[in-house]
Amino acid sequence: MTSIWKWESGNLQIKKSLLDGLQITETAKEVISVVGAGGKTTTIRRLTDEMEKRQKNVAVTTTTRMKKEPHFLLGADAERITQRWGQTHQVWFGEQDDNPEKVRGVSEALLDEVRKYGPDLFLIEADGARRLPCKVPESWEPVIYQKSTRVLAVYGLDAVGKSFREACFRPGLAAEILEKKITDPISAVDIARLALESRGGKKNVKETMRYQVILNKADTTRRRQFAQEICRELEKRGFADVTVTAEGRQEEE
Repeated sequence: MTSIWKWESGNLQIKKSLLDGLQITETAKEVISVVGAGGKTTTIRRLTDEMEKRQKNVAVTTTTRMKKEPHFLLGADAERITQRWGQTHQVWFGEQDDNPEKVRGVSEALLDEVRKYGPDLFLIEADGARRLPCKVPESWEPVIYQKSTRVLAVYGLDAVGKSFREACFRPGLAAEILEKKITDPISAVDIARLALESRGGKKNVKETMRYQVILNKADTTRRRQFAQEICRELEKRGFADVTVTAEGRQEEE
């Protein structure tokens, strides 16, 4: 079943993979920071799996905190991390957090070292959202690695129609930016506006970094319609680098 689309020529065009949808080549040695909410880890996992199928080496870590996966390499130096590529194509690494279910971010110096070893793809989760589908960053967020070549801003389409208080991490900030109340429902236009905001999705993104938006959880006809609305609104505002993804079995509503 189709689960990836790219917004092209005013329509959602089917793509065979997320790498294809994001126009990531296997040889570009991209360093990608992933921010936002509603599917960051899912996006990272999907990209690592696609690269592994191509027998390409991937490094995954965080600059903040992320859920601990069973295969995380904790407290390792760059040499130990890169040695893992002899056993597996994807290496997830970080520091043990006080919360045993979480992994804490590593130093910029370690990021620099791992990057020098040249993984085929380096993915960094640079934001937290407490599993909510929408996010507006606080003053200290997101923690984007300065040598990133791209930033992917993820939004969950299940946020549309719910209130900011219900579906948005830091709802007060979102309401302030959009001049709304936290009890107001989130619209497709709201997601588009937040995605292009320098205080929202584009916060801390440098001009040297390619900025892309991912609209995740397009698992129903209605959500795919929301995705099209968001894409059209973004295009009106001069931005069209959007990929739409579904997480599981697609349902009709």
